[in-house]
Amino acid sequence: MYQNFKCFERLLCTVYDLEGSLWIKTT
Repeated sequence: MYQNFKCFERLLCTVYDLEGSLWIKTT
């Protein structure tokens, strides 16, 4: 369960990183 949560957290971090990169690109 904890490992699953970590994986999910990592996925969220990746999504935030991607969105951050896109946001930086568009500005």
